[in-house]
Amino acid sequence: MSRLPEIHKMLILSTSHLPEDVLDNLDIAPGVIAYQNEYGAFVWVSSVEDLTLSISAFTVGIPAELAIVFDYARKLDCKYIKFDRDGPVMSELSTWDW
Repeated sequence: MSRLPEIHKMLILSTSHLPEDVLDNLDIAPGVIAYQNEYGAFVWVSSVEDLTLSISAFTVGIPAELAIVFDYARKLDCKYIKFDRDGPVMSELSTWDW
């Protein structure tokens, strides 16, 4: 029996959509699953339910700046975000100069 492949959408954004300290610490932020590289990071967009469980477990939430980007990605039905230093800047999201 053949199954269809599982395909997920990825939102590509400029690293400027996060403050430098938030981007640099994604790998240690509670409730965040991220892979950082020299150009930015790949981040799994956790569901609201997953964040609630994580917050309960750690009694700390994800950075507010990242939560806003997660909400934006969820509205676009994206499961992942690629933060790239050369990625597009979206006018709907805040940016930081660094």
